[in-house]
Amino acid sequence: PIVWTSIFSGRSAERHGINGYRKMVFPRSGRSAMNLLLMQPSIDTFYGLSHLVQRLPSLGLWGLSHAGAYDRRTPMLWDVASVFGRRVVVVNPLVNLPVLPVNGAMIDFKKSQNPEIPTAYPRQLQERWAIDPMPIATGGTDESYALLLERLRPGLEITFELAAEFDPDLLVYYTRVADTVSHMNWDVWARDRVLLRDLPERRSDAEWEALVRGRIDDRLFRSYIHTDSIIERVVAAYPSATVVIASDHGWTFSGYEHFGSPDGVLIVSGPAVKKAHSLNGASILDVTPTVLEALGIPLSRELEGEPLGDIWRVRHASGMVDRYPAVAASEDGRVDVRLSEEDEEQLRALGYID
Repeated sequence: PIVWTSIFSGRSAERHGINGYRKMVFPRSGRSAMNLLLMQPSIDTFYGLSHLVQRLPSLGLWGLSHAGAYDRRTPMLWDVASVFGRRVVVVNPLVNLPVLPVNGAMIDFKKSQNPEIPTAYPRQLQERWAIDPMPIATGGTDESYALLLERLRPGLEITFELAAEFDPDLLVYYTRVADTVSHMNWDVWARDRVLLRDLPERRSDAEWEALVRGRIDDRLFRSYIHTDSIIERVVAAYPSATVVIASDHGWTFSGYEHFGSPDGVLIVSGPAVKKAHSLNGASILDVTPTVLEALGIPLSRELEGEPLGDIWRVRHASGMVDRYPAVAASEDGRVDVRLSEEDEEQLRALGYID
């Protein structure tokens, strides 16, 4: 949630305010706080303050709720695009309940225990494309991997249906296939060994090639192939579009959290983009400015990243503004978002919450 909010806002956690899936709620004062759960672990990632707080009895002094749209302090990419008249379709972003109005459509497949909290805009999409809860699908066995793909397939089909109906200028789709499978299959290079060290990061191309070829049928690499097939569908459906593929981090096993993860992946492709242009040194904070520039939307001086202007065959400056309109706020400044038991159990199975 921290990094994806940075990707889609162009701001760091200190600016956008999202520090995880959960926040502490203090019933006596009516206030909530997320930064108390942000402290990084001192021993290893299993024993950070966040995990400790979730295990301790609160004695009624605090409760735990899920972070959501009203906890963000900055507008998101789709908010800015909507304000500047671009039509958007956004499917399944993280920490996004309640779903707020956009110029187009947005849908979140997580369920809230409170039926009054909208999970789609326009709201009728909730009933039109409701996805029934399914058993936990973590991808840790061949059976659960197949179930994971089955569970996620309707969301991809909904994405293409919404895109066909709303004809968006900006289409955002989040898939958690590779992340979910990586959580359960991080030991791909030495499956089932009792004593196992973390995979060394410094490996030659030839060593990586040998590893992948030797384990190409492993669930982890199958998840990459599946993700690649999704990208293939997008590119085939929209051959003239600029396609941006981003990950929130790379992968190395260090407990269930991602402190110290290696760099992730950023790929930008399409007819307007130079071929074989290096993006070394690009930041997650550069994604939103780059997309906004591609959409011809002025950039805010409050953005912390920079557009990757060197990637374009022909660059068209989009101008500057001091700031974008403020994000919407609930009447009391907060909304108590409690996910369904199925969604809670999914996050718990992956180690994101206790």
